[in-house]
Amino acid sequence: RASSLRSFVLAIIAQADPLATSATRDADLALLTTAESRLASELGMHPELALELRVALAKAYRNRGEYARAGETLRRAIAEARQVMPVSDSRLASAWIQASEWQIFLDEEIDAEVDRAIETMRQLGKEGADLAIEGLQQRAQRWSVKGGRQAEALADVREAHGLARHPDRLRQLV
Repeated sequence: RASSLRSFVLAIIAQADPLATSATRDADLALLTTAESRLASELGMHPELALELRVALAKAYRNRGEYARAGETLRRAIAEARQVMPVSDSRLASAWIQASEWQIFLDEEIDAEVDRAIETMRQLGKEGADLAIEGLQQRAQRWSVKGGRQAEALADVREAHGLARHPDRLRQLV
């Protein structure tokens, strides 16, 4: 039942059209705000679910051009999850990888966390391959944009390509 409810809520969050009229957009934002406020009071005992739903809410805010709210929501999601979840948790690692794409955190903070997230995905083996690839791509992009780190960016792109071709060899590539 909990899994069905989770899927239902995530579908509602994702379904609203970010290109809808302003009246619909305002209603969407009101729904997202309400959902976010209820998370804190009703999912305190389920940090994993709260993290997943807050990440989905942050995506929905971002898709509607609400970048500041997306950043605040994602920061809150990660901060609360860090208090109760181990840093090696794949869901927390996934949230950091997504945060790196959005560039809403300071470089020093995001770089260290994405490095840790990629290592977490590597340790998971084949199950972590998709997120490891995403993390490597995001890190390579950040390094390319920063400049001066082209060799590291190229190494990440090569590793991501190798993982995409042979995810079962994840630990061998490290």
